[in-house]
Amino acid sequence: MPRIDEAPYINLRKFADKADEIYAKIKNELEREHWGEFLVIEPDSGDYFLGNDLKEATRKSREKHPDKLMVQLRVGTLAVRRASARVRPLVF
Repeated sequence: MPRIDEAPYINLRKFADKADEIYAKIKNELEREHWGEFLVIEPDSGDYFLGNDLKEATRKSREKHPDKLMVQLRVGTLAVRRASARVRPLVF
């Protein structure tokens, strides 16, 4: 595992824009069938995960992508939107 000072730089604006593009593609279906549910998007793969609460959606996403940075939001609104990652302790 790389040290923290060796971790790659992530442009969060580009990262969020990729998630927005994915959401735009699935928006109509999600807002029609899953309004108010929580959504976690992994922008690199395009995978997304739904849950009745944020914990459920995050659990599903971590099963497939345990170490990836993801965007969390609520279907139908961008009011609840954030980037999420699992942080592991450094091993020296």
